[in-house]
Amino acid sequence: MIVTFDSCFDGTRFGGPGEIELAADGADVSVGFVMPGLIDSAGGVFGYEEGFPETGALDPLLACLREYAAGGVVSVMDAVQPLPTVRSLRRLAGPAVEVQAAGGALDGPSVSRPTARVVLDGDDVRAEVEAAAADGARFVLAGRHLPSDLMDDCADAAREHDLVLAISWGTEPRPVVPGALYVGLAPLAHGLAGWEQLREIDTSDLVQWAAEAGAAGATIVPLAALFVRRLLLGEAVSDPGASRCTDFLPYTEQLARMRGPVGLAVGRKRMLERGWVGSGAGADADLAARLADTLAEASDACVAAGGELALGSGFPEFGVFPSTGLYAEATVLNGRGLPWEQLLAAATRGARLDDPGVRLVACDDAVREPCWPTGLRPLTTAPSLQGATR
Repeated sequence: MIVTFDSCFDGTRFGGPGEIELAADGADVSVGFVMPGLIDSAGGVFGYEEGFPETGALDPLLACLREYAAGGVVSVMDAVQPLPTVRSLRRLAGPAVEVQAAGGALDGPSVSRPTARVVLDGDDVRAEVEAAAADGARFVLAGRHLPSDLMDDCADAAREHDLVLAISWGTEPRPVVPGALYVGLAPLAHGLAGWEQLREIDTSDLVQWAAEAGAAGATIVPLAALFVRRLLLGEAVSDPGASRCTDFLPYTEQLARMRGPVGLAVGRKRMLERGWVGSGAGADADLAARLADTLAEASDACVAAGGELALGSGFPEFGVFPSTGLYAEATVLNGRGLPWEQLLAAATRGARLDDPGVRLVACDDAVREPCWPTGLRPLTTAPSLQGATR
């Protein structure tokens, strides 16, 4: 297949017309814009149905993967689903979206998610990582309740099995582990206590820590949009990605009812009572701005010290969605001064058009200015998700 294009994003810069040979099958394809596929470095494969199930048990998860593909995502790092489920998804969905799974976090007794695996000492860590690697895991996730004194054990076990070590930041900076992937400032459980903890974070310490992590070759995944949307709510309600998820995220139907001023006020009141969101004004608006500023500054500090920036949606946390989550994240960080070229490079993990095995996405309209391309779709000769049930 010969792909001709009017413009492209090639790892770090926007370029002009060109062509790429994907496979020698004789087909010629012309597209307006082409770039390496997006990688969601902190996503999840999640979906559910309300009421009596009328479809296959995995259909909501396959619908979730189709929605990732619709946003140009070709790979998602998932810590939500158990590994046997991930293996089934890989067989049914084919190669359109690669699911890189951890099979649940390694966590302390106060687990972050029901799929987390409790570890109490180094022997537990080594046993769990060995079992996960044998079962097809691609990375190890250290949960936010994992004791810091077990982090070296996690790093050693991940290295022994050639797995990436991802670390949830928690509400305090974690120990610096060379080469690790740090995910989120403080992935929140539902409840008002989480907001109060965030208000007390010393942002100067966090930026200094990010610089130290960058000097050790670490990668930061900020998850800025997650906090902004939980605190302000309005952008989550108006996100076009929400309306595309009703077949596997029924709660998004409630968001559709909140798209007017009256609906937003009523819905916000109910969610505030449960501690799910912020008020959207006053101290919560100030907190959203401070967190976004801090995460952008921490990202800059990490990169300036020699580390890397990666983008993640934070899905399935409330208010972010598979096809638009990376765009939402990039928009928040771009609004704090990070250039689009850097953010696209972070979303593709620096992949280039001529990298061996690179997976490409395309859209029919050429992108004339440095910005986030919309309408992306996988550009591949491999089977697509259209053939997987429903």
